[in-house]
Amino acid sequence: MSKLCIARNTTRLVVFASFLLAATQVHAIPTTYSISQSGWSSGGTVTGFFSGEDLDHDGYINLANGEVDSYQIEFSGNTLVAAFTHTLADLQYFNYTVGSSGFGPSFPLYSFGSGYSYDADDGLISLHDLSVSTFTPNHALVKPVSDFSNMAIEIEAHIDGRDQLIIKGNTIQWHHLDAAAVGRHLGANSPTIIYATKNGSTTTQMEWLPAWPSPPPDEIRFDAYSSFFNELSPVFPEDGVVWRLTKLFGRGEVKIIEQPSSSNEFSLIVEFDDPFPGSKFYGIRLSPVSDSLDSFFADFDTIDGFSYTDDTFYNTHQPRYASGDWSASGGHSGRGALHVSLGGIDARNVLNGMSGGWSNSFHLDDALDVEVSLDYRLIMTQFDDDECAQVLAKIDDGPVEVLEELCGRGKDTGWQTKTFMQSLMAGDHTITIGGYNNKKTNKKEVADIYFDNVEIR
Repeated sequence: MSKLCIARNTTRLVVFASFLLAATQVHAIPTTYSISQSGWSSGGTVTGFFSGEDLDHDGYINLANGEVDSYQIEFSGNTLVAAFTHTLADLQYFNYTVGSSGFGPSFPLYSFGSGYSYDADDGLISLHDLSVSTFTPNHALVKPVSDFSNMAIEIEAHIDGRDQLIIKGNTIQWHHLDAAAVGRHLGANSPTIIYATKNGSTTTQMEWLPAWPSPPPDEIRFDAYSSFFNELSPVFPEDGVVWRLTKLFGRGEVKIIEQPSSSNEFSLIVEFDDPFPGSKFYGIRLSPVSDSLDSFFADFDTIDGFSYTDDTFYNTHQPRYASGDWSASGGHSGRGALHVSLGGIDARNVLNGMSGGWSNSFHLDDALDVEVSLDYRLIMTQFDDDECAQVLAKIDDGPVEVLEELCGRGKDTGWQTKTFMQSLMAGDHTITIGGYNNKKTNKKEVADIYFDNVEIR
């Protein structure tokens, strides 16, 4: 089902949903926040940022507890007070309530440098002797500024029926709709697991057991909301970022039903639908769209700019026994697909392998970890037990990804979905998808490989 849709791609974020009352973290990513304070007498504005993490889980980011990683503010535009900059070395007192909109009375932010003190909670900037000062009645405003560069959030949950995952800022909540609530099927109490990864390495791992209206073993077979998990890191941005969902495993449908916007208070809502008997674990990956990659999605209703070449893998040299064509009805839903055929033709023994593949190009503005997702199907006919075929993919001359291997006669994988990731430099790149057959000894020995829904993000 094909259409090469050039679209702006995702950095990654991975959310796994389970429910545990205590969260365990591998090591947290400091969250960055912007600071602004206006309304100063004689003019001027404070702007800046800080980053930190609530290491002791008491709801605060506190300088005294070593939880502030960086701090910088700048003040300018005042007719009495000269412009100045304060950094972490100038910070004296700092206690931010996680999730609050800023600093006010009893929530101190005080720094001193360049001759001036900045007292955010009292709205005062002055020389040490107060001979020059300026005031504001406005509180210092704070907003999270999340960095999702090469980030992914994956969520794993035990689903029975229909449930919605609601993500907003640093919070996650479940809305249960029908059958048993998340993690509660047959009286169980399974957690939601949340992983954040950066550059392919896990940076945060958390487990959450949500509270429901009734304790286990109650299955919560009615419309209900769970408690909140409020330690998501990095914090989801409030700037209308568009998200892409990848289902990692699970038997039913998972889809984004609401993207973040001002109309829903920048909430991302993902719906899981498991209408089958019993319950199953599901895993998803959520990826914010990035400007680094001009990515594509090819559903192969047409050839979508791909071109076929013989002998694309493992330095084979048997072009007679490899071919490629576009199939109008061979795809996942009976529509278009790319097809690679290996073997057959005649009764000659070919013992040194044959391969073929389809290629297309894409461009990266910056170095990036890219994720490739594709659907494939491998069908084998009258092969012997030691005669095998592989479904393969590669980017440029990088490592070959073996997506599937079958040996022997009468095998059919059915349609499968696989993903893989590779770290790439900025510039132009080529993806190749295809297959390899190690040998054939009969005219009827043919391996057919079909590809659909190729996406790079």
